[in-house]
Amino acid sequence: MERIQYFSFKYLEDLEILQSVCWALSHYLEPGPRFYDRLQKVHELTIVKMISQVLDQEVNMNVKHSIIRMLSKMSMASMTIISSFCDKDFAQILSKFLGATQKDVRYVTAWTISNLILTDYIIYEYFYNFQLVDYLISKIQIENNIMVKTQFLDLLCTFIIHGKTKNLEEIIFEHEIINWLLLWLNDTSNEIDIICLKGLEHLLEQGELKRVANDRNEIAYKILHHEYFDNLMKAKESPNEDVYALASKITEQYFGSVISLF
Repeated sequence: MERIQYFSFKYLEDLEILQSVCWALSHYLEPGPRFYDRLQKVHELTIVKMISQVLDQEVNMNVKHSIIRMLSKMSMASMTIISSFCDKDFAQILSKFLGATQKDVRYVTAWTISNLILTDYIIYEYFYNFQLVDYLISKIQIENNIMVKTQFLDLLCTFIIHGKTKNLEEIIFEHEIINWLLLWLNDTSNEIDIICLKGLEHLLEQGELKRVANDRNEIAYKILHHEYFDNLMKAKESPNEDVYALASKITEQYFGSVISLF
């Protein structure tokens, strides 16, 4: 660790060495015995903060990819460690890489942000306030790589599932999330179907919680009368067991009887 710190400070402007340092740190942080001990040692390197700042500079994208990969390994850590370098500025910088030309960078960035926003609601707010929900919806519509598209959608549903009431209401009504989740069902892959179904299930659960003050589950009502409701019913015919099971659970629990919705 001391040698890494020395070389990083001494040769920070040498991009090849910087890239090697980041790759070395990311491999050092592979899950395994004493992972958190190793993580703490990396966190104690003040160079990590400096390295993360390189993301906002005009340097080779391969170097940035190495930095993001290292940070993605660190995002498996506790809130205390993450919050030490994840502030509002860093969140804004990292968000830019969701639009990188390299699919690997887009994928790792989305995976990293997903982990970060799970650690603390303040960090969630940092990313949410950059209109990432709208951005993700637009990117999912045009993303050709199925692996990246799946990770983008997973990040979108992470915003849905872990947001507070204010966020959730904005996501549902301002971003028309019910429309998009139903539209993307039966689209390209079983993984995407499962993510969409989990997102819909969470929305329905939230609608059920508010049902005490109303006569019906408003979310279920909106889904039932949506033009893409048939996509949910078609998911029950999926040959994939996981898709079939989740779609069946949702339809039976919330749409088994029209009377239960009112």
